[in-house]
Amino acid sequence: MIGSVIAFLVVEGIVAWQAFRRPDDAPGPLKGFSRRRLEAAWMLTPAVILVSLLLWTGSVLGRDAHNVPSHPDLVVHVTGHQFYWQLQYEVPGKDGAVRTVEVAPNQLHLPQGKVARLDIASADVVHGFWVPQFQVKTSVAPNAPDSLWIKPEDKGEFNIVCAELCGNSHFAMRGFVHVESDEEFAKWLASAEVAK
Repeated sequence: MIGSVIAFLVVEGIVAWQAFRRPDDAPGPLKGFSRRRLEAAWMLTPAVILVSLLLWTGSVLGRDAHNVPSHPDLVVHVTGHQFYWQLQYEVPGKDGAVRTVEVAPNQLHLPQGKVARLDIASADVVHGFWVPQFQVKTSVAPNAPDSLWIKPEDKGEFNIVCAELCGNSHFAMRGFVHVESDEEFAKWLASAEVAK
């Protein structure tokens, strides 16, 4: 993005220099119009449009997935391995202590309408955790973890894709996000704890 801003400024600078270095009475493309005014209009119109698009894009992207809320409803530790996602949920106990529950790989369960923080790491190579339907993606490497947050609004099953070429069986590194009601999620988590 910085490169495109620099290119834009260079081109606009050249156009402005060309427009204002010649005298106003130099022959222009249209009789009766000041060349300087016409070239200024041709320069300012795209500049205003591009700046407007830049501001709009910045406001849309302002809800950056990396701005993790400080008090999420759920914390899940996701670790990429060749070629699966290991999932561990932080579960508060009755005594207030937090314990970690490991569940079946590649099956991320989330409660609908709740904020979930995903602490993502890699155990071996570069992995890209991507849920296209939620528009969240991050890449992690060994010793370079990342976090994102998800607040799924719609129930259903969604794909988890590894977006980095992580080895020979990269194509098989797929998982699913299951978005469920609070009751369904609590029932699933209780059964997952018993299974381990």
